[in-house]
Amino acid sequence: MGKKIYVKGGILVTSRFFTCKSATCLCSVIPDDAEIIIPPSFEGTKCLVIDDEHPQSLFNEYYCETFFSSYNSGLKFLCDNSAECYEEFQTGINEAKDLLEMSIDSHRQWTLYKMIYLHAISCLDSFICSLILSKTSHDELLFCKYYRQMMSPKKKIALDKILDNGERARWEQKVIEEILRTSFCNIDTIKKSFKCLNVQPPTDNNIIIKDHFMNRHILMHRNGKIKGDKKMELTKESVNKAIEEINNYGNHLLYRFNTSTNT
Repeated sequence: MGKKIYVKGGILVTSRFFTCKSATCLCSVIPDDAEIIIPPSFEGTKCLVIDDEHPQSLFNEYYCETFFSSYNSGLKFLCDNSAECYEEFQTGINEAKDLLEMSIDSHRQWTLYKMIYLHAISCLDSFICSLILSKTSHDELLFCKYYRQMMSPKKKIALDKILDNGERARWEQKVIEEILRTSFCNIDTIKKSFKCLNVQPPTDNNIIIKDHFMNRHILMHRNGKIKGDKKMELTKESVNKAIEEINNYGNHLLYRFNTSTNT
């Protein structure tokens, strides 16, 4: 469970996965029910260092006597809301469109189109993962629910041992790592994940995105070969159409996510 922590000194964050319920610095009054930490000196300054080796819960409230700082302030790993997730997705989609306008030797065009197609699909995959992390990392009950319903029994056995050992923060970090390892290039996985988050699952009535996921598999694992040495046909027009369909599906995901949850 998240808790209040008062640090008699500063807080320095270097962890990639850090987020928190709230953080306040220059606090002279210790909040009620707060756990008090007297940190050791780090480079001559008393501060609690939160890193990947010594994580803290995502759901803590922090109050520190002096400063609160992060090495990674310009490289935030977890998005705070769906709008930030969507902004990253749109950046990737626009990059794909820009790449499609590149001039290149004709015998290298197929490889370029393959890379652009895979990039667009990867943007969708990352977008879905970011939406899930943005929601679960800010809602402790939902985080636990997602763990119970979405983790495989084998993974839960190993992760439950960490939790039973009292290493709550390390358990949270491992759960995030497992979410990051999950491929969301699968309609069933997307639907199951969204249902777990209390979000109405997206629809794909024309099986369009399912086909794109299958094409991704062929391009990634078969280098585009569909029969013998024959490769999947990729043209500027077909890849541009794929980018638009992937973008439309991403817009649909965002709509479902925002209309089903308060993000």
